Amino acid sequence: MCLVGAATWGLHRGLPSLRPPWGYLIAVNIVTFALFGLDKRLARRKKSRTPEAALLTLTFLGGAAGAIVAMPFFRHKTKKAPFQWAFVSTVVLQLALLAAWFYWIR
Repeated sequence: MCLVGAATWGLHRGLPSLRPPWGYLIAVNIVTFALFGLDKRLARRKKSRTPEAALLTLTFLGGAAGAIVAMPFFRHKTKKAPFQWAFVSTVVLQLALLAAWFYWIR
């Protein structure tokens, strides 16, 4: 998660006109996309992998768009049914929480 914070800080320094939520969302999606790609590379080389919990956590913390783009791009985690179920559940939960937040804010 420190990587997301560092990326957010870097985006804020480079693009000061970005409001913090947008900078965070851009950063978390870039990190999520990159982590899916790194995990695919490690899988091909039969090396120590990124835990699925880490991929799902980044997805839940705002990286859903990055994960949705990365999965078909890298052809990674697209056929593993347990991961797909957890992934879809995570995205649905994230969207439900976002909808609830908008509902109670208004």
